Amino acid sequence: MVQENIKDLLRNNAKNPLNRYKPSKYNLEYSESTIGCGARIILYINIIDERIDIFSFTWDAGIVTVGLLNTISDMIDGMIIEDVLKKWNWEFIEEYVEAIGWNKDDEIRFCFVLTRNALHKYLWDGIIEDIDEL
Repeated sequence: MVQENIKDLLRNNAKNPLNRYKPSKYNLEYSESTIGCGARIILYINIIDERIDIFSFTWDAGIVTVGLLNTISDMIDGMIIEDVLKKWNWEFIEEYVEAIGWNKDDEIRFCFVLTRNALHKYLWDGIIEDIDEL
């Protein structure tokens, strides 16, 4: 039941990506190309007092990536950067991948790594994570 709820949420977010836009105000822009098809994803994040105020994106990517990024946007809204980096560790990502149960595991991992790398860039901590580290 939980797996179907997550899948339904991702499908809905993919069909109606409310966070697909370039905001007028942001203090972090970060992009990477997706694995597989090489589509470019650009994240726009506005951070106020170490808290995520806006998380939006533009892309030329597949439906799974779009759905997941929109879901991540909803999940991350209002969170403190350090909390995201602590909570969204590899164990969390793997649990999420397993909960979804799709054959798009690398796309799911990519979206979380993309988000984590954007936050590392904001912190200037020199960390760049790679999906192959899983």
